[in-house]
Amino acid sequence: MEPDFWHERWQDGRIGFHQAEVNKLLMKHWPTVCPDERGRVFVPLCGKSIDMTWLAERGHDVVGVELSELAARDYFSERGLIPGETRTDHHLVLSGGGVQIYVGDYFKLPATVTKPAKAIFDRASLIALPTELRAQYASYLADITDAETRSLLLTITYPDGEIEGPPFSVTDANVIELFARDFDVAHKETRDATSSSKNLTDRGATGVATSVFVLTRRGAAE
Repeated sequence: MEPDFWHERWQDGRIGFHQAEVNKLLMKHWPTVCPDERGRVFVPLCGKSIDMTWLAERGHDVVGVELSELAARDYFSERGLIPGETRTDHHLVLSGGGVQIYVGDYFKLPATVTKPAKAIFDRASLIALPTELRAQYASYLADITDAETRSLLLTITYPDGEIEGPPFSVTDANVIELFARDFDVAHKETRDATSSSKNLTDRGATGVATSVFVLTRRGAAE
């Protein structure tokens, strides 16, 4: 999936994946993933997610990566913040209110940014990627995270062929296949999300389920 696809989605306001409220599954499961409300949290493909504000308000140093500069700037402007700006070799870095957003390619984000993270929150990253990029995403996540880092991963499933992603349907078996080499994978729950997925049902999905996983990075030597 080309970067222009996402730039156009943000430019045109076609962001049905964006949630206006803090994710309830994040609030429910975060105390298990990261009981100590301090330390860095990494949010891949973060958009302008309000979940980052919720995490920052709990004392976390939040670091996101987002392809769209428009989305990143919207995050700060919607909170009345004028972000600080710095640049690295591959990213524009916007920061303010306990949140840093690296604007640019996820696959060029250095481990020096992410390895200090105690935890990761992925609500809309894996499901935003087509099949051919998911294995690369999972492998790179393992490369840029340290042993014992925990990730709260949310996925969605819907009947095959009913709609064209993104977001893409990612089954529980897909998650195990992608992550079991480098992470301990714990399935926490699956719940019906049809009534809360108007963006998908309006496009033709007859049923939507959300699954919750906790991934724990194993040592590199294992």
